[in-house]
Amino acid sequence: MNPLIDLIAPLLAAAASAAGIPMALGQLTLAARLRHQAAYWREEAESKSPTFDRSVAQSLQRETTAKLLALHAVPGRQLLLAALVILLGLGWAATTASYLGTIPTDSPVRESLTAENRGVTAAGLGMVLLVCYGIMRWSNSIQERRRIAQAYLDGQSLVARSVDGFAGRQTVDQVGWQGVAVLLSLGVGLWCLSVFIGFAQGFSTRGVTEGPPWFSWLLSIGVFCLICSAVLGPSCFARAPWKHPHPRPLQEKEGDGITPCADVQSVVTSQSSLGRRTP
Repeated sequence: MNPLIDLIAPLLAAAASAAGIPMALGQLTLAARLRHQAAYWREEAESKSPTFDRSVAQSLQRETTAKLLALHAVPGRQLLLAALVILLGLGWAATTASYLGTIPTDSPVRESLTAENRGVTAAGLGMVLLVCYGIMRWSNSIQERRRIAQAYLDGQSLVARSVDGFAGRQTVDQVGWQGVAVLLSLGVGLWCLSVFIGFAQGFSTRGVTEGPPWFSWLLSIGVFCLICSAVLGPSCFARAPWKHPHPRPLQEKEGDGITPCADVQSVVTSQSSLGRRTP
């Protein structure tokens, strides 16, 4: 068992670092990069280039402005909170499993259901809900950014909605229940692997070289769920084809005084109220 854990644990840590560090750095520099892009495309749109070139540049400038507005409507702290929830759930599940694995018994499942360990076991099992909540909150935040950006481009009202993990419906509205099932499968897979590693570490401290029969099933279920989410994810979360120039809203063309930025203040006000309610 020890060689298996020595192989899996570093791979998981490396994968988490490879995915998490660039994502965190990207969030920190995203606003600055979008501002530079918007300024560049604005200069191109005001240049003496051919008409089509200027129309494309103006379209790209509007798209960049839409992304920047969406970033202000759903700030990076929403994604940070979701990431912390996920890490807390996975760490707690692994710690609980490690504790139960150190109990000197041949039946860790039965021992975990005793009176003194029942609360610890319930907390570890409940972490799967916390992990799924964090994943759904992360997805809702991303989908809300896309919705705000598209509303700006279409000249619609800009009002930020709650991105709560289970109450927010951005993911359901954008990708449907199939996408939600993929995200939940991802959460269950990560939880199973965390519990597997926790039990393995607990067994190792007792010198156990072979786990109970359900131990291998835990790893198999985790890997299967992750494979399903990796295979089905691209089809569920595929983005629309990139196309420019993006047409300007009808009311902006008609010059009736209504612009896509008319409700920017409502976004700021709504986001401020959401920030005060966020724990």
